[in-house]
Amino acid sequence: MINSIFLALYLLGIMSAKNAAMFLFVCGIGLIASEFLLPSGMIAFSGCMALFIAYSIQYGQSRVFGAPLGWSFFFGVAFVEAAILAGIAFLVAHIRNKKAIVGTESMIGHSGEVVDWHGTRGRVRVQGEVWQATADEAIPLQKNDKITVESIDNLTLKIKN
Repeated sequence: MINSIFLALYLLGIMSAKNAAMFLFVCGIGLIASEFLLPSGMIAFSGCMALFIAYSIQYGQSRVFGAPLGWSFFFGVAFVEAAILAGIAFLVAHIRNKKAIVGTESMIGHSGEVVDWHGTRGRVRVQGEVWQATADEAIPLQKNDKITVESIDNLTLKIKN
């Protein structure tokens, strides 16, 4: 993304060729160095792209990877970077919305059966294990009645009938 910003500033004439090349060299080296901390391959690719564009700008070449260094190249680079960023954002949003599959949080919404129950407290079997359970109000439950886990508080299940 930073490559696109410096390239756009250069193409708009806001930044001189010397400054654009210097910023892109520094940015490229920084991106490649950051690849050691966050290995993904995409950061190094972006860093190599920044170095190659900086080299092309500094030495006056009018072509980068065979494409003329102009707005069409800029839009191509910006589109690829935006597509990668959008893909990563989609994956992160998808992973964050997934239900927990391990730990006590994974039991919320699961059903179980009563082992013994007295008013608002008792023991229930959920996922093959016996847990202490409570309810907000007294529920007349018998052994083997079906319950649903509503929430969990310090390894005590809060249930509903």
